[in-house]
Amino acid sequence: MNIYSPEEKIRQWFLHELIETYKFPISNIDIEYMVKMGSYIGFTDIVIYSNQRGGKVPYIFVEIKKSGSLVDTDKNQLQSYCSVTPTVEYSILTDGKTIKVYDQNFIELKDIPIYHMEE
Repeated sequence: MNIYSPEEKIRQWFLHELIETYKFPISNIDIEYMVKMGSYIGFTDIVIYSNQRGGKVPYIFVEIKKSGSLVDTDKNQLQSYCSVTPTVEYSILTDGKTIKVYDQNFIELKDIPIYHMEE
């Protein structure tokens, strides 16, 4: 991971937004979450967990792209990650300028869901 890459700068900004603006606890956020799709292994840039059934399960996947580079195939990549992770309820795609938020059916939403504690 290149900490000076354009994508990493956007990821750090977005992590700050998740924690400070949307109040997601840092203990429920991780980076570079491995997603297995058959023999292919991919990594989502950020995962936000929810607390369910006594453990943490992936709740939101976030894909970060460099500024000004969002394209339709980015949404396809995110959809493929979500399709093999049934606990993911929301997904987010951002390039630092545009933030696209989707529900489980990949219907675009207006904003990131507010964090609420689950048991």
